[in-house]
Amino acid sequence: MEEVPQPMAELLGQLRPNEIRRLVRDSADQAKVEGGGKQSTLNTLLFLAVELFNGRGPFSSLPLSVQLNVRAFFTSYKEACQRADRLLLKLRDDTYIAGP
Repeated sequence: MEEVPQPMAELLGQLRPNEIRRLVRDSADQAKVEGGGKQSTLNTLLFLAVELFNGRGPFSSLPLSVQLNVRAFFTSYKEACQRADRLLLKLRDDTYIAGP
């Protein structure tokens, strides 16, 4: 929520999550919403992957934006961490990095 101006955050705070989803679905460009979701998922995975080297802490120690992304795009913090770990393992594979 740190990216949303305070007056807008206060207005959004009065809406239920389902109402916000409906507003986004009805008024936003769906391709941009999906693209933003994919980018946020990747950013979250990269953040969690790097945090492994710093001693990944509990969910509550994450920045608010990362916590919100984990809740929105993953079933749990554990799943997000497992996916981040798999991403790191793929990066070790020279054939994955080199590509086809």
